[in-house]
Amino acid sequence: AHREEAASYWLNSTRNWLLNQQILSSDNRGSWNCEIWDTALAICALKETGIPTNSEPIKNALAWISDLFSLSGNPNWHNEPWETSWALIAIFEAGLVSQHVDLSQAIQWLKSLQDVRGKLIATHYTAYGIFINHLSGRVEMPNKTRKLLKELASKGNSYLMEVLEKGDSEHLWAGEAWANGQILWILNISGNFPIKNKVLIEKTINWFKTNQSDNGNWSDIEDTASAILGLLALTTNLLDEYYHLLGTTRDVDVEICRRLRQLPLPHLSIKKRFIERDKESGYISVNIRESVLKIILATVAFLLITLLGIIANILQVLGSLFK
Repeated sequence: AHREEAASYWLNSTRNWLLNQQILSSDNRGSWNCEIWDTALAICALKETGIPTNSEPIKNALAWISDLFSLSGNPNWHNEPWETSWALIAIFEAGLVSQHVDLSQAIQWLKSLQDVRGKLIATHYTAYGIFINHLSGRVEMPNKTRKLLKELASKGNSYLMEVLEKGDSEHLWAGEAWANGQILWILNISGNFPIKNKVLIEKTINWFKTNQSDNGNWSDIEDTASAILGLLALTTNLLDEYYHLLGTTRDVDVEICRRLRQLPLPHLSIKKRFIERDKESGYISVNIRESVLKIILATVAFLLITLLGIIANILQVLGSLFK
């Protein structure tokens, strides 16, 4: 989204793929993979690629998430902090709250999981609490609830800073790039990362540099995407601080976009090979697009009808000869 134009083939292909993957029937209508976190991430991605909040895909997705609230009898989603966090992120990201959802009780439930140090189960959950607070201005809620959410975020931020300062350089906040990337991203977009602390900045960047493979990735696609999110947010804040010190008015987003476009990307190809062989099973498959298959079937049907007509004519001629 930072690098590409609105009409980008990359963006359009990704967005269209997401839209096509949404379930449009059954009890899970509006979801992606019948999972709350998949659906929440899809909502965030679609918004970032230009799909409006009042569009049917996003409204249906939010309705599906909202209907799952408190099914267990408790004010949360599936009694899971993971699902509850992502459900709240999706709702706050879109700025739409269903009457089925009691935000105050859900936030109180999350707050009950936070210990005296500010840790909410694990470092990435703690960051999600900060992210929910960051998005909370998009919806209305009682002042008491908003105050509780701010307290959750403030204590959570203190805990994450303590972990970053005192922890060893091998783990940062966690041992995985997806968790560290998401934490770094959330701290930067919420304005909580110590952008003027050179020691902590170097410690953070060095962790990602050390754990990046020669191919440019961190473990798998999810880890790599999350690492890019965090590093991009950090770079944006560092450039903003740099331009501020220089006293310039340069647009940081424009500069980030310019630099990203200097990086070469491979040609995007979403087509499958006509003939593919599965390495594990040894099976060979032939891939034909649906539109091409329809043309082939129509052509075959036409040829069969024509052939039957010819055979009928021949039989008629032969019949007349032997009369």
